[in-house]
Amino acid sequence: MSRNPLKSPLMGLALAGLTALPASALDHNQAGQWFQKVDADANGAISLREFLKKRGEQFATLDFDKNGTVTMTEYANAETSVRRFLDLDRDGNSEVGFDEYLAPSRTRFQHMDDNADGKISVTEIDLFRERMRAQYRMRKRHADLRPPSRLRFTKLARLDDKK
Repeated sequence: MSRNPLKSPLMGLALAGLTALPASALDHNQAGQWFQKVDADANGAISLREFLKKRGEQFATLDFDKNGTVTMTEYANAETSVRRFLDLDRDGNSEVGFDEYLAPSRTRFQHMDDNADGKISVTEIDLFRERMRAQYRMRKRHADLRPPSRLRFTKLARLDDKK
């Protein structure tokens, strides 16, 4: 089960690796437990502030040397996706600062907040998860229909030459 986090082209940024929600399909109880942890004031809705606070806690655990940035080494030591690190490092300086880390979270929050009321309900999380599953299925189906890349043809040709 992937421990990496969880929306179309604009949603691709959100998918770039946010760990606020696990990417793998959670059962409803696990999603409910996550919701309760993030909903600090227990009002039945997650505000942007609560959402970003949770992400800030995650950043703090990644920043092993506590210098305010996360390097690729720190990211890899946390057993998280290096590809995700590269997506987060928007300025290409090989470090992810706190603001860089939170930027995709703001986008994700907007995608999850279906009614744009500034809070996320359990129902909105369930709807978001279902959209993610549908998008995953669609991408998988399209990947299966995509012709092999030229690189793959080259590798196959080399294999034929060795016979």
